[in-house]
Amino acid sequence: MKNILFNDNGIVTDKAINKAAESSLSELVAFCEKRYDDQISALSELLVASKQYKIVLLAGPSGSGKTTTARKLSEKIIAGGKNALYISLDDFFLNREDLPKLPNGETDFESVYTLDINEIRKCFSLLLSGKKASIPYFDFTTGRRAPDKARDFTAGENDIIIVEGLHAINPELTDGIDAFDGNGFYKLFVNPDSQIYKEDGSKALKRRTLRMMRRMIRDYYFRGSSLENTLNMWEGVCREEIKTIIPFKDTADTVVDTTHFYEPCIYHNYLLPIIKKSQINNPKHAETLAELTACLDLFYDAPCDAVPKNSMIREFIGEA
Repeated sequence: MKNILFNDNGIVTDKAINKAAESSLSELVAFCEKRYDDQISALSELLVASKQYKIVLLAGPSGSGKTTTARKLSEKIIAGGKNALYISLDDFFLNREDLPKLPNGETDFESVYTLDINEIRKCFSLLLSGKKASIPYFDFTTGRRAPDKARDFTAGENDIIIVEGLHAINPELTDGIDAFDGNGFYKLFVNPDSQIYKEDGSKALKRRTLRMMRRMIRDYYFRGSSLENTLNMWEGVCREEIKTIIPFKDTADTVVDTTHFYEPCIYHNYLLPIIKKSQINNPKHAETLAELTACLDLFYDAPCDAVPKNSMIREFIGEA
């Protein structure tokens, strides 16, 4: 399958994906799933074997597959003989009335300063010192912390803590913390890193477009958000990640590539019907969806039941 997908320059094209899907969709799916899984297996083996990493900081932009990567990494660490503890940075959100504002007066939900940075540093310091830390719980219904639901964490010798969030590797969160001479943290960046090209060398599907499609589907089916509403937010999401997420990618110890090359075939089946029945009032968004339709039309149409139940793609399209 690798020989079918990748050309001599290591590039994957839309035509190569279609050829592979038409030849054997199941083999294409299995290849992509293994490619992703192998990255996490290698990472878990490194972390289990090492004594210097206590906290894994797992970051990535919206729609990158952070949640599934954190879960699968936890499972493999446990299978390797260590214990994995999970902390979501979402629980460190400031109370809604304390969130930062954009110049237009709207709440800035994407900034690193939505987080209680001092509390994060305090918890990290305690955990790295083997002391008990109280991890807050954020209630999204009320938009406030729920003190009665805070959890006590202590990191034992056999524990690895996975901290997941958009801004997890932003140095603001670890500034001033002495972590075993700098070796207490392992920085992991999750992103669909591989792009898909056309035969002429132009891009058939950009990384950001792939993430946008993932988010559109998830928002529509599981968050009650229209495509237009997602697009209204997307510009702000991209603006903030360019400033405070993407720049720290190069500081990561490892980048996990979450591109599954058969994804656009699934989204052809899954997203195009949503686009066709959506009412779009903003001309700019209508143009974006027209471009997205043309992009998806380049790819083979694959049924959603081709996606394995434990696939990262299920994070966005839901259970079978």
